[in-house]
Amino acid sequence: MNIPFYYGPYIFAPFFGSSDGLSAIRAGIIATLIISATQTAIVLVALKYIDKIGRKGLGKLGYLGMAIFLAFGGVSVMLFSGIGKVIGLIISFIGFMIFFGLGVGGIGWTIQGEYFPTNIRGTMASLLAFINWTSNFVLIEVFPAWKAAIGLAPVMFSFAGLSIIAEILFLFILPETKGMSVEEIAEMFENMKVK
Repeated sequence: MNIPFYYGPYIFAPFFGSSDGLSAIRAGIIATLIISATQTAIVLVALKYIDKIGRKGLGKLGYLGMAIFLAFGGVSVMLFSGIGKVIGLIISFIGFMIFFGLGVGGIGWTIQGEYFPTNIRGTMASLLAFINWTSNFVLIEVFPAWKAAIGLAPVMFSFAGLSIIAEILFLFILPETKGMSVEEIAEMFENMKVK
């Protein structure tokens, strides 16, 4: 998720084709700022509607949209050239950020507080935060080598595939907790049977 934030100028600059390089980096920074502002705004919208639409609904919408826009970005890199490639990538990243903000960005931290009993909630929240930021660190560290080895389009297709896997998990595994109290959620999990 944070790859566009950390590497946006690095991703976009080569496609702007400036003779001095500095203008291309500036253009990449501006594109990254637009993407960042979009993501921030959409998370605020998602938080407003999380109890109306539900966690599962927003999660499914988010992962599906992320997969579509990541695939669109991969296709843009493969098929377009010049400004068409730049526009395709910007649309892809903005679309990805919108759907990330509607889904995971808006609900990821909410459901971890709801899904665990009170006696282990703090420990589990800490563990999940550690896993989240460790995963983020690993992705940020391997992205440049991964992109150099296989190219931007295959990387985007890989993330689209991961989004589809997450979509399936949301469809079949994640229970909806919209409108439920902490006690009702705990009871729901206690009554679930592992199949």
